[in-house]
Amino acid sequence: MLHVTAIPRTHNGKAMRQVVQRLFLGKFPGDVSEMSNPECLIDLQSAIEGWRAQVVQERDEIRKSTRLNSSH
Repeated sequence: MLHVTAIPRTHNGKAMRQVVQRLFLGKFPGDVSEMSNPECLIDLQSAIEGWRAQVVQERDEIRKSTRLNSSH
């Protein structure tokens, strides 16, 4: 779960789930012309990048711990 200030929404207030999904997949968000709050993409992208960095760090720590435990 990520904490962000806002999620992309259409002018009618509907969440733009596909835009969020594309960002998580590392893809260009696509057509955002119907987005009422495109400024939220910066915060969302930053949160996703932070999450990815944390996942990589945790994975590396687990691998390091596993290697240390198996060498004894």
